[in-house]
Amino acid sequence: MADNVTTLSALGVATTAKQALTQLEQIARIRSQLDSAEALLLADALELANREAEQNAEQQVLFQDALQERSAEYYGVDPRNPDIIRSSLVSEVSIAMREPERVVRGKLITAEGLRHLCPRTLSELSQGSITTKSAVEIVKNSQDLEPEEAHHLEEVLLPIARTSPDHTVKKQAQKMRGRLHPQSRRNATR
Repeated sequence: MADNVTTLSALGVATTAKQALTQLEQIARIRSQLDSAEALLLADALELANREAEQNAEQQVLFQDALQERSAEYYGVDPRNPDIIRSSLVSEVSIAMREPERVVRGKLITAEGLRHLCPRTLSELSQGSITTKSAVEIVKNSQDLEPEEAHHLEEVLLPIARTSPDHTVKKQAQKMRGRLHPQSRRNATR
């Protein structure tokens, strides 16, 4: 990413349309790389939060103070519950990034999909070879597929995503998913 930022800076002010297009291409690469870094941090943050909750449970240091302990007992909240951890993380990230929780929740789902289901898509995104929208479509259409099917979907879609507009990737992803899972296609048309 640093190389792309340096290249963009070195290009200076665009004086021709061709130079402007070159700079816009660099910006698109940097944007994809930033989104990849964000996805990695979101996935890491969730894994770290879950790990920390488990470590705290093992150490029997679940609560920082008596008020927090009483509140947890009164409301029946288990701070080690993965749903509670996820919800808390989404709220905190939402505040930190100044984005709505709904947006952060979607980014977290995509981040987990990139990390665990579509690692090659994550790699392409981190190189700036594909757009974030294309990566989201690949992950979205890989959900609920068997690992081999998700791998095949990536194998077919990544070359398309490198050179085609996002709507083409979306159409191809939906078409492939329909072939791999005809049942999901029928449900989508209902």
